[in-house]
Amino acid sequence: MVSNRPTGVTILAVLQLITSILSVIAGLTALFARDAISKQLSIGANVPPELAAGLPAGIGWLFLLTGAIGLVLAWGLFTLKAWAWLITLIFQGLNLASHLASFGSNAGGAILGIVIAAVIIYYLLRPEVKRAFGK
Repeated sequence: MVSNRPTGVTILAVLQLITSILSVIAGLTALFARDAISKQLSIGANVPPELAAGLPAGIGWLFLLTGAIGLVLAWGLFTLKAWAWLITLIFQGLNLASHLASFGSNAGGAILGIVIAAVIIYYLLRPEVKRAFGK
């Protein structure tokens, strides 16, 4: 079977898969090591004990949720689902806005994030890529 999936879409899907797996690993790590993380937060960062106790679990679940969503998105990109194109476009737009908003605090990271998000948006809006997703 010959795929008409553009190479760039395959690259985006693989990168999404990798970052999603890392997010799941980070979430599981935060959940399994939450006691040690809580202790470090309350000692080293002067975080109130009540906050230090719940913060690692909350962050762990957030990473697990974003990782799970990312895995579904990676599959959608790889299989050229129209909803995956739209969601990726929306997420990159939000990513671009976030980096623009953080420009003052971390100019180097913001510039890199802006460039990456802009390139992905530009790529997704190219006619041949839109056509591959049935747009």
